[in-house]
Amino acid sequence: MEKALEKCRKLASITHYYMQAEQALKEKAQRQKLEYRKLVTGVATRWNSEDMCMESCLQLKKTLEALGGSHDAFYSKTPTLGEWAIVAGSVHILKKVKEQGDQQALEW
Repeated sequence: MEKALEKCRKLASITHYYMQAEQALKEKAQRQKLEYRKLVTGVATRWNSEDMCMESCLQLKKTLEALGGSHDAFYSKTPTLGEWAIVAGSVHILKKVKEQGDQQALEW
């Protein structure tokens, strides 16, 4: 899981610091008729930021995969099929944990 998370972090970081990479991602998403949202960067001091980072990458999976083979900034940083499966499974589990936590907070 750590390798998949690291790739998501790198993708978010690239689009955060390099305007050309973000613009390429935005344009590709628009051509694919996908809603574009910025990738969320993981920050150690922000609660659930790594979850949000993986989820934001997962939402643009198709676009990131397309750019991974054609754009230098994304080459080798895009998760493999197996890593995408790990990201999807992790996001699913973490959502369930968050929902349980939210439900318990309401009951208190």
